[in-house]
Amino acid sequence: MNTLSGPCFLIAVLCAFGCRPEPDGQLQIQVHAQHADAETVAPNIQLTLARRVLADGILNGNYETVASTQTDGSGFGELNFQRVNALDYRLTATGLDWFSLEESINPDVFIDSKVLALDFDVMPRANVIIRLINANPFQTDDAIEFRTLNIAGSYATCSNAWESHTGLDVDIQRSCNIEADRYLPYIYRVFRNNEWTEMVDSLYIAQGDSASLQIAW
Repeated sequence: MNTLSGPCFLIAVLCAFGCRPEPDGQLQIQVHAQHADAETVAPNIQLTLARRVLADGILNGNYETVASTQTDGSGFGELNFQRVNALDYRLTATGLDWFSLEESINPDVFIDSKVLALDFDVMPRANVIIRLINANPFQTDDAIEFRTLNIAGSYATCSNAWESHTGLDVDIQRSCNIEADRYLPYIYRVFRNNEWTEMVDSLYIAQGDSASLQIAW
């Protein structure tokens, strides 16, 4: 009876391991989306998972979509996809009247588990139209200084920098996105008859609103 020994035995072992079928490569990401401030569920959030892969040692720099779904009435969504030699994953959450949210995922999280659970705090979005108008012109040096007092965060929202306007015919308008379901505080100073007057106030803006903030001075 012949037996394998030495180099022949080693070759046989390597071939045995190299020819084994790959294990089940089905992976899953479970997402729970909720309102960032109110902690209520966020249904109808579109979830899109994309990845970059290594093929034959070469990086494909473009992200390719591998799974997508929408959160249900309880704010839950599941993304199912196959395991590959991925460099990284990118999960994006979008929705009507919500700010987009993006998160990078390291493939190493799937080494010990085929399931990843994530909590996504999504921020509601609204629009505000800001108008500053000299409704009672008095002198050519009439002036107004204005700024919102919202804290700059991760989203593209209204600038909170000071703006200044001078003259009898000031009528300035701009619009911008803002975090919703919150009060938007603001401050303004009016110069008239050689005197400055300062006011601080706020405006509540609900999700999906197109709110008007008009200061007629």
